[in-house]
Amino acid sequence: SDSQRLFFAKKYACGKLRARDRRAVRFRIHIDFHLCQFYGAVFAPVTGPAAERKALSYAAAVQLIMTNDQRISALIGQYAPAGRLGGGDIADTFLLKSQQGKFVLKTGKHLPRGMFASEAYSLSLLATAGVSVPRVVAAEDDYLLLEYLEAGERDDAAAGRMLARLHAKKASQSGLDRNTFLATLLQNNTLSDAWADFYFNQRLLPVLERLPEYNAGEQAKWEKFFGKVANLLAMVEPALLHGDLWAGN
Repeated sequence: SDSQRLFFAKKYACGKLRARDRRAVRFRIHIDFHLCQFYGAVFAPVTGPAAERKALSYAAAVQLIMTNDQRISALIGQYAPAGRLGGGDIADTFLLKSQQGKFVLKTGKHLPRGMFASEAYSLSLLATAGVSVPRVVAAEDDYLLLEYLEAGERDDAAAGRMLARLHAKKASQSGLDRNTFLATLLQNNTLSDAWADFYFNQRLLPVLERLPEYNAGEQAKWEKFFGKVANLLAMVEPALLHGDLWAGN
């Protein structure tokens, strides 16, 4: 049964199966197309508490893929999971292969509703500015399916030109027509006439208020800082920003 397979996958990942049972699991990897082949791709015999937590996380992701299997197949045809992809801290990311090509599946448990739809919308905005982004195949509450883009050679000049195209897309106000997410935190994107007000009240302040050490004294310091820099930011012309631009993205 599926529950038995998940049980053995967890044990296999944590190195807790007897040699005979490990051979049986490896054999199942070759004959079970959708499930055990996936186990073979993403599970490795490692040990320790951290490995056990990771195995449970992977098993939960496998269950999510099993739940979405028919929906995914309807979009890209018969597919085979081909491994886990790195780079994400919020969702589990996997490579899928089908006759239609390669795809990236992002999924996870206990993620906020609308997070993947927000990411899909953000990708569409980047595309309108001439930034190279993967095509969105589907965006649901429990998964995001994208086309897979092969990694290329590092080209800082091309990245700079792409960033310039992004920043050339101007607007009359700071903000966006809908809210987005910072990791799993909902961001208020209500339009504002002043970039300084938007950045302090809708970006910095919501994060500061979540800190345990943020008290009246800290608030006074930040408000004093804001008063000093607000005039420096008064002439900023709103432009489309990536919002999470680092080497991994």
